[in-house]
Amino acid sequence: MVKIVFGEPSKDQKVVVPIHSNELYERIVVNIQNLKEENNCIFVPAIFGNFDQVLTRQGIYNLLHVAFLDKRIIYIPSGTKCSSQNLKDFLKFLASLEDEVTVMTTDLAFFELANELKYLPGFADNNYSLLLVDLHNFLHRSYHALPERLDDKGNVITLVHAVDALIKWIEASKYSHVAFCSDSKTNLRKEYTEELFPNDQNRIYKGNRKYNDENLKKQINDAEKYIAQKGYKVIAVQGYEADDVIASFVKEFKNIPVHVYSNDKDFCSLFTYRNFRILDKNRKILNADYVVQKFGVSAELFLDFQALVGDKADNVPGVKGIGAKNAAKLLETYGNLRTLLAASYDMKGRIGELLRNSKDDILLSYDLIRMRSDLIHDFNINILKKVSNVYWIFLL
Repeated sequence: MVKIVFGEPSKDQKVVVPIHSNELYERIVVNIQNLKEENNCIFVPAIFGNFDQVLTRQGIYNLLHVAFLDKRIIYIPSGTKCSSQNLKDFLKFLASLEDEVTVMTTDLAFFELANELKYLPGFADNNYSLLLVDLHNFLHRSYHALPERLDDKGNVITLVHAVDALIKWIEASKYSHVAFCSDSKTNLRKEYTEELFPNDQNRIYKGNRKYNDENLKKQINDAEKYIAQKGYKVIAVQGYEADDVIASFVKEFKNIPVHVYSNDKDFCSLFTYRNFRILDKNRKILNADYVVQKFGVSAELFLDFQALVGDKADNVPGVKGIGAKNAAKLLETYGNLRTLLAASYDMKGRIGELLRNSKDDILLSYDLIRMRSDLIHDFNINILKKVSNVYWIFLL
């Protein structure tokens, strides 16, 4: 994320300034220990070439290395010579970062260039934030929790009414952009386990779920149509689940605040993104501390933890005999799942035997639980503004 400020830094502000260098590109790797500071200002070789004057990838690395290491503002003084396209790419890169970088400038051309790009996510002044609704999670919760509601004609509108109330809350909320993320009608995980275990329903991914409730199916369909009528987008990717779509959005827009409305614990692994939060069923905002408090592991280890304990809701097996407390303790001791499995061959006793005998199942469970985060690329966030025209979008 980048914040653009027009003006000169004050005397007490620490800044880093890109300067031109005639050295060969590959020779300019900044050692901060060798840089001299003058009046809180460090000059860093970053712009190379004589006739084209390019802010190179190495030059950007040099600047950010100093800026992040010493918490400095990047200052672009008036008269800085660099191609406009090159500066645009530089700003886009800064905007894509999870951490916020402040860029000050007295160069009017550079400032105007920055203003042209402010519609992009990651520019602090536009205050973008994205709410992702785990749609089927919300609809299933509402279906089982709410009393049946009928319209004047006797039609069941329980889920439509629940969605209407949610949309009213969304429209009064602080979020600038919203997407309703849905499961695809086909499921690659389920199909894969059906091929692996054709004669064992107990091993099929989500094979424990019933899909013959016609009333629920109709209400879900009505709710999706209502969302579209209200001008919001329901987004699905063929073969994948809402979890995968949400994970892909979180990765794509890691440079802005992204919240997911769901009570699905699988999203705990996404706390590795600094700007990610979960809204639980009571709309309480949860951060990475929740994972440690609830499960005893960090967000970085949550997938490893789930692979060991399994997920009954999705019919994903864990290691029988290793519960949540043991799983957390093992990961704390061995660091991660990979080193734990490697160490299991030298372990004596029951735990080592359980891990060795269950290795294939553990790895399969890990792959089934792992959310895919590469389904969305170069997505135009501005089609997700609070009120816009649309219906279903299938990205694949």
